Amino acid sequence: MTVRVGIVGLGFMGVTHYRAYKEIAGAQVVAVADTDDARRAGDWSKVGGNFGGGSGQEDLSGIKAYRDADDLFADPDIDLVDICLPTEFHPSSAIAALEAGKNVQVEKPIALTVEEADQMLAAAKKAGKLLMVGQVLRFFPAFRLLKEIVEDGRYGALKALHMRRIISFPSWMAHPERIGGAAIDLHIHDTDFVRYLLGDPDGVRSTGIIGSTGLVDYLVTEYLYPDSGTVITAQSGWIAHRAFEHGYDAIFEQGTVQLNSAFSEDVVFHGADGKTQTLPLPTADPFQTELGRAVAAVASNTLDPIIAGQSARDSLAWVLAEVNSVARNAAVVRPD
Repeated sequence: MTVRVGIVGLGFMGVTHYRAYKEIAGAQVVAVADTDDARRAGDWSKVGGNFGGGSGQEDLSGIKAYRDADDLFADPDIDLVDICLPTEFHPSSAIAALEAGKNVQVEKPIALTVEEADQMLAAAKKAGKLLMVGQVLRFFPAFRLLKEIVEDGRYGALKALHMRRIISFPSWMAHPERIGGAAIDLHIHDTDFVRYLLGDPDGVRSTGIIGSTGLVDYLVTEYLYPDSGTVITAQSGWIAHRAFEHGYDAIFEQGTVQLNSAFSEDVVFHGADGKTQTLPLPTADPFQTELGRAVAAVASNTLDPIIAGQSARDSLAWVLAEVNSVARNAAVVRPD
């Protein structure tokens, strides 16, 4: 079965997804939707994001190009709608697509509020269609490797994990409130990955900086796992003077596994014997892996738990608990 895909939104993430689908067996982009005439015609020279750059000209001949997303949702020749719009539009667009009988893939985060996420999940259940969310950090090679190391125990038990995701304020962002600020748009990557790696914590304790918009611009969170004794933290925000940095220090019984993208994309193991080695990484492209799972889920009509909307909804709930903790001066909280 070839899964026919329609992409809504041809900004940075929409363009990234378009390219990924071209490499996925069993997937075919048959339609796109965007309000910008140039992007709809394949002129992606001005498309940019947190990494990468402009995309030049793309030949979209043979692909339907809609100005109105509702027209794409109504297209009977589409099996999967991939929504790559600003977060504020995720709920209305996803629900409309689901009500039109389409399976839906939504770029992270699922929504700005838990209530909206629950409405999306309810719409998917009512329509009998799949709702999937692209929490793509789960598929980045360095993070896939970390999960493998934790699960196979090759370096002993995990004692501590400290994650970071620090950027300068995005030059392309005019309305941070439309994407939920740094906590919901940026930090959710790491909160989601902590949950994916270790399960839900007992609670979170967060401190941070609230910007002029009233949104959290920077935060540091401790995820509480008292039964294991493992210390887990993550810091994220857009107050730095470097364009982009992410990474982790994972401390195991027999050594430390380290990633710092400011200096290298290599993952390095520092052994207890004093020796250092660069670890081999999985080679699969993260977006192709993520979207390939969505395509396979549609083809089999079986929801893949790794990209399930419910998981993304729960990660959002934990991030909002962190924002609540910041507002309450580092009180220990759980999702409402």
